[in-house]
Amino acid sequence: HIERIAVRDGDAIVGTLGLPAAMTYYIAREPSQVRRIASSLAWVGTAQLAAVFVVQAAALAAVAHSEPQRVQLAAAISLLLPPGILALSFGLAILQGQRRFTAYNTLRIAPSIAYVVGVVVVYVSNATSLVLFMALWAAVNLVGGFIALLFSVRGLPTQAEEDATRERLTALVNER
Repeated sequence: HIERIAVRDGDAIVGTLGLPAAMTYYIAREPSQVRRIASSLAWVGTAQLAAVFVVQAAALAAVAHSEPQRVQLAAAISLLLPPGILALSFGLAILQGQRRFTAYNTLRIAPSIAYVVGVVVVYVSNATSLVLFMALWAAVNLVGGFIALLFSVRGLPTQAEEDATRERLTALVNER
């Protein structure tokens, strides 16, 4: 049942419309504009999240309406996946564009590692259920995604730092 009711990582990423990849490219190309680039996409991310949420909720309502209550509950919990996946995508895009690869690689695999650890704990404790696995999957993606996004945003340079970088780059170009 879980395959029928859950939005998979790849399906949710379609909802980003390639913006994290574009964000990475432009941040790497114009490092002095990272704050402007990141903030200009905040409203887009919010709109994408709303659109993905509506589409997922409609799909889940159509698919899970006649399923047992545990499947419907798991479907409802899966609505927490897109915010985490989108936050992770945008957070990682900022980190990769800034060439902060240690943080990028650590935060990229953190939700998967947390999920594997959680699954082992669930199996060892013999507490398996569809709802529990969906809650675990949703929680690690939601928490991991927002940690990645907050970490990347906290690492953005201030406007003064961006201006100083821009001035240094301009001076370097003018020297040639």
